[in-house]
Amino acid sequence: SNRAMDLCGTSWKGYNEEELALKARKLRFDSLGVPLFGLFYWALASTLSEVDSLPPATAGLGASAFRIVLAVLAVFVLFVHSQGSPAPTKDTDAFYSQQKIGQWIYLTRHCLALQAWHQIFTVMSSFGPQMNARAHGASLIIACLGWFVTIQYFVLVVPSAGFQKECKIWSGRGVCFKEVMHVLHIPALPISVMDLSLRSVSDLRMALSLQTNLMIVAAYVIFYLSLIMVNFRLTGKWPYKLMEDLTDAKSWVTFLIKQVSILNVFLLLNWGLISAKIAFWS
Repeated sequence: SNRAMDLCGTSWKGYNEEELALKARKLRFDSLGVPLFGLFYWALASTLSEVDSLPPATAGLGASAFRIVLAVLAVFVLFVHSQGSPAPTKDTDAFYSQQKIGQWIYLTRHCLALQAWHQIFTVMSSFGPQMNARAHGASLIIACLGWFVTIQYFVLVVPSAGFQKECKIWSGRGVCFKEVMHVLHIPALPISVMDLSLRSVSDLRMALSLQTNLMIVAAYVIFYLSLIMVNFRLTGKWPYKLMEDLTDAKSWVTFLIKQVSILNVFLLLNWGLISAKIAFWS
């Protein structure tokens, strides 16, 4: 991790013992969480795919090589999020909110882990029809999550006073915080767009169901909010400041509806792109 932080320009010698202990504990969380999310991706993709098997399409050498590039990029971004991000210090809420499950309290981590596994399974899908069916079945929701990571970052995070303040603090410590945050959040959307653009039209038509995807999005948001509620009970801190304003059932329901709606907008936009692609090639 120290070597990764050196490479990313995020190493800092000012951490105290508790902060270093949390950093080591987060790596242990990731050594378990990343493989578990591989299993989670397979279960999610199995639920989403409308067919159990699809004969792998014959891809040209250029497309296959580009697929490998996308997989390497997605894995690299997840690696940086795990190994190269600055560790939280005791004067931040993140130090306390990450005590129990590390960075798995963040939706960004979920999205990056799922996107990395999606690209890995996509590269491997040429070896089997079941894997190909699942990679195509999951492609719409993974694209939706990729859009969410990039767009929400620039709309909500980058302009916020808290983020700008944190960038200045880390910059004063000689840490490339802002640059690493850009590396973590920018690639998700273009990877998603390129992933869908390389997919077989006939396979997409057979594997995807808009209704199933819309239901899974709602279920995933409920699952995620339940996770961070449990984490709040254990740590006393929310992963995002805006959650401190959610003080009653009405505000939570409004927040839930808003998040599901945002994700569904991204889902429908990607469905529109897929539908246009299918119509063009039909």
